[in-house]
Amino acid sequence: MSNNKSRKQARALYVCFIIMVVTAAILVAVTGTANKSRAKHDPVAPSEQGEGVAEKNDPLKLLPGVKDREEEPTGTDEKKDAGLIPDEADGEGVPDGKTKPDKDTKPETESTGTVPEPVTFTAPVDGKVLVSHSMKVPVFSPTMNDYRTHAGVDIVSEPGGEVRAAADGTVEEIWEDPMMGWSMRVSHAGGFESVYRNLSPDFPEGIEQGAQVAAGQTVGAVGSTALIECEEEPHLHFELKQAGEYVDPAEYMGLESVSAEYED
Repeated sequence: MSNNKSRKQARALYVCFIIMVVTAAILVAVTGTANKSRAKHDPVAPSEQGEGVAEKNDPLKLLPGVKDREEEPTGTDEKKDAGLIPDEADGEGVPDGKTKPDKDTKPETESTGTVPEPVTFTAPVDGKVLVSHSMKVPVFSPTMNDYRTHAGVDIVSEPGGEVRAAADGTVEEIWEDPMMGWSMRVSHAGGFESVYRNLSPDFPEGIEQGAQVAAGQTVGAVGSTALIECEEEPHLHFELKQAGEYVDPAEYMGLESVSAEYED
């Protein structure tokens, strides 16, 4: 009788234990499901996710005493690169709004605003002025028997007399003009050009287009090839231009006029 009673009590305890285990399992399952549902509805902020992943993957965080250590910014790199932009030539930093100076670039005072040295002219032949420069008031032409402007000066000289370069320059052109005869144009510094007309057709050796000439160097000889001035005494018709405009040669070199001999 007592044995049957003991069995019934043991069976009852066993059933109670089973019920408790099943109940605990049900609670665990319900709790897990609730946590998953909450995770879906409350996502973690991107910044928090990045920090969590970085800390999880950082091997230094796994070492003892390093996990909670924060790196203090030194500010060295920030100060070094502050206010700098990459240089296009070599990638080095240069101050904002400025370009790296070129070693070959000359100061502005040397490249701009420099006044060229004045050109010194000398008389192209030994002689006196027979007909002066006159672009505003017509002068009489004994050959053409009329009045006309005169772009240059006619300097009296014996036939074959030496014609010299009025200044250092380059021979730009030698040609035979149908009215003014054999002519030569020489360019000079400062935008000046000298033109020699009524020349002999025989030029010294080396005097040709592109030749460099020095002041006083013989570049030709006085001839009689200018048809519209053939009634005058043998002379050199000499013109001077500055920036393409005719100027009076007498203002740039010492030239004496023939008319001065008849003045009191």
